[in-house]
Amino acid sequence: KGFAGSLKEAFKKYIGHLAPAYVAKKQKKLPELVKIIRDCGGIPVIAHPGLQGLDKELQALKDSGIEGVEVFHPDHASALTQKLLEESERLSLLITGGSDYHGSAKENLPLGIIRLPCRYAVKLKEAHRARVH
Repeated sequence: KGFAGSLKEAFKKYIGHLAPAYVAKKQKKLPELVKIIRDCGGIPVIAHPGLQGLDKELQALKDSGIEGVEVFHPDHASALTQKLLEESERLSLLITGGSDYHGSAKENLPLGIIRLPCRYAVKLKEAHRARVH
């Protein structure tokens, strides 16, 4: 209806942090999130740890119940990807990847830009199958 010219403008004017319609998210602690995911039959995986500064915290994340790591991500430099891959394998964490595709909101991240080697997808599928059966 023309209230905003773009998604960015809508966030800034209406729903972004401290805007008139902003609603703060209720933050949950990691163990609670892990429990919710497992109770639903899911596998708790930390998304793009390199962007969150969590690449040095994999052992602590595993100790909190995380079972996998998004190693392959378009914003992870190749050296970081290699480091995450080696550390994830050392800790026996599942390895995942994704393009971080969010539709047209992120124009330079087309769907499917990241290729996850099949062996990691198979391990994730096997872990899920074991969880739900």
